[in-house]
Amino acid sequence: MPRVALSRYGKSKSKSIITIVVCSFLVLDCTALGINLLITKQVDADALAINIAGRQRMLSQRMTKVLLLMSDEQMDSADYKKELAYVYRLFRSTLNVFEAGGLAVDGQGNNKAFSGLTDAVALAYVSETQHLIDELGFYVEKVLENPQDEAALKAALAMSKRNNLTILDLMNALTFRIEQMTAEKTMNLRWIQTFAFVLALLNFAIIIRLYNKRTSESEMLMQSFMHLVNNAAACLIVLDAKGRVQFANEMGLEVFGYPEDVLLTLASSDLFRTEHGVTYAITASGEAIEIELIERKFVLNGNDFFIVTVNDISHHAEEQARLSYLANHDSLTGLCNRRVLLDRLNSEVAHAELSETKVGLFFIDLDKFKPVNDLLGHAVGDVLLKTFANRLKNAVRESDIVARYGGDEFVVLMSSVSDEAAFQRCYQTIEEIFIEPFVWEGNNVFLSCSIGMSIYPTDSHNAQGLLSLADQRMYASKRERSTAV
Repeated sequence: MPRVALSRYGKSKSKSIITIVVCSFLVLDCTALGINLLITKQVDADALAINIAGRQRMLSQRMTKVLLLMSDEQMDSADYKKELAYVYRLFRSTLNVFEAGGLAVDGQGNNKAFSGLTDAVALAYVSETQHLIDELGFYVEKVLENPQDEAALKAALAMSKRNNLTILDLMNALTFRIEQMTAEKTMNLRWIQTFAFVLALLNFAIIIRLYNKRTSESEMLMQSFMHLVNNAAACLIVLDAKGRVQFANEMGLEVFGYPEDVLLTLASSDLFRTEHGVTYAITASGEAIEIELIERKFVLNGNDFFIVTVNDISHHAEEQARLSYLANHDSLTGLCNRRVLLDRLNSEVAHAELSETKVGLFFIDLDKFKPVNDLLGHAVGDVLLKTFANRLKNAVRESDIVARYGGDEFVVLMSSVSDEAAFQRCYQTIEEIFIEPFVWEGNNVFLSCSIGMSIYPTDSHNAQGLLSLADQRMYASKRERSTAV
């Protein structure tokens, strides 16, 4: 067992007190470990909920798109019947999982156990969405039974268009609510964890005081005490009134990476740094680890000391960052998702109004991408989507926003432009992406796209108008290409 500078201050206490102290530390260590495991499990469950809630937005768009394509007399509706059945039933089954729990299909197509939502606000969003999809389902089922039923198809398409934005808003609200619940639950658990550490500090202070009072069994009980502290799961550092290190348990030596004799020559300013309200532990290698630091003062033999508990929270910070990334990016391509796009579009329109500049919006849809998926498989389709996303991002300006709107639809947002000719150049640049074939395992795959462009303030003075007009022009372009073929 290492000998430390604090040992000369140690005093003894009775065996019964030692037993109580050991049990208290074990309970507190197990509590801290259990809370960490609970936080990890909760973060994983909420990440799955955010993932499938985000997918619901994409599915609602795919449903409307398939119905629109089926209504086109030049399209082979039989090819889209299977697609409609898959999208519609996956959407409904996911809503049922939100309400009652069960197996949910994650972004990689794996079945994951999901316990269902219990929050009243979140369930209200799900229930309202269920009501809308029930209305739509009446006509969708008719279309699935008879794709030639034009009346049912028109009714389903009209209802899908009417309810689509409402469903998107409900799913966005559901995603935000899940994020909010995650933050609240994590904060509550952190408070419990902090309370456990405070109890540990109180326990430690009691130990020091008892050692000071009972001198007759000093050495034996000091050894028991040091064994307990050195095997604690928490990193413990004791500082004197001048901030100099007087003691570090084995976890402290492991975290900071210093030999014991070196660590006892350092001060708190060598070990801890605070930047922008965040506290970091500085290791021997120079690595900065985000920590939670709890400090408590105690007096021993008339001398002031501070016991510092160091809790590594970098893992939880990384998990929060991962959740935030999942909520704001498309999991396949890494591009911004629909929600981020809409937020930025509103912001850029407001900025353009003040700066008297222009904003351009390009709505891009890959032509006949479904047959590519059917022929080569969805795995190859995913590779092509990621390749196109990279080409698109590299083709536009670094300041432009590139987002995956859903399925094979993408959006480019150009802002702070004074010359409308720049938009035409960007339009041409996007088209030139498809000159070179996409290569998969040595095979050339030729793709094309339909583009709809709208400009602020020439075409519309608000974000929703720009988006709707670009969408309409994209579909008009697609129809022209289909007619030309």
